[in-house]
Amino acid sequence: MKKYSILLILLPAILLASFGWRNNATYARHYAVYADTLPSPLVLYGRYIFQREDCGRCHSVVLDTNNTSVVSLDGLADRGMSNSWHYRHLRDPSATMFASKMPPQPQLFTNPINRAKLMELYLQQSAQHRNGDSSLVFNKLQAAVAAMVADLGKQNIITPLTHPKEIIALIAYLQQIPPGPQRRYLDSVRIAAIKNREATWDNISLNDTSIVMLVANSTNADTIAMGKQLFKATLCYACHGEKGGGVVGPNLTDNYWLHGSSSRAILQSIANGRPDYGMQSFKSQLSPQEIALLTAYIHSLKGTHPEYEKAPQGKKEE
Repeated sequence: MKKYSILLILLPAILLASFGWRNNATYARHYAVYADTLPSPLVLYGRYIFQREDCGRCHSVVLDTNNTSVVSLDGLADRGMSNSWHYRHLRDPSATMFASKMPPQPQLFTNPINRAKLMELYLQQSAQHRNGDSSLVFNKLQAAVAAMVADLGKQNIITPLTHPKEIIALIAYLQQIPPGPQRRYLDSVRIAAIKNREATWDNISLNDTSIVMLVANSTNADTIAMGKQLFKATLCYACHGEKGGGVVGPNLTDNYWLHGSSSRAILQSIANGRPDYGMQSFKSQLSPQEIALLTAYIHSLKGTHPEYEKAPQGKKEE
């Protein structure tokens, strides 16, 4: 009898523990579908657009060095491109990338995100997803849309918060494409090479008798010709014009300079960049000697005054 009494006392505790364990397991299973390993509703819809528009015909999301016919988007999440850059690029690729062959995607700026299609994609994502999650899914999507619309608004890009357009979803997808193993390895090699190149500048002398300065001040025709080749190869002309007359960047042929026209000033502008004027640093791409060649070529442009030269900027120098 005593044995049965003990069982009667323990049975409710066992059932309660069992129920609690099952309840917790159910809870864990229910919320596991929202884990970080699954794309958010907005990213999920963006991936669908990427596939629907056949973007994979020209782009891959995993780097394949053996296939040079496609442009890899592997690691796009780490490339630091803003939402506004993607927005402008997809609207007019040639406006953001020189000589881009990518066609614009106007339909994405007018097509609204289809709620029914979103739920179809959501239900395909996991066997544990239910139709009853519709409001939750759309609320999560709207929250992500609101964040991106606010970010685009900071760059004076106005896009509707209600009835959001498909362009928002595609940008969300592009912005989260992670780097694969091969991309991570190549990036580590590239970063090491950049650091090595930048380190060479720590020991460079810029006094008038140094090799770098002698090259920068050279008027030798061959030196200037090599500098001209670099000017084209590094796409300097995209900002300064094919003949140095200026486009987005300043005119290099007149007597007006924003940061000085001495060889030392030009070398430092090219090496360190001028971020406040939109000019990138080149010391991780070019050696001191190569930048000296560019400087010699820039000196040779003074007084040439090509057709359609840009108006003067900066201080006048003799």
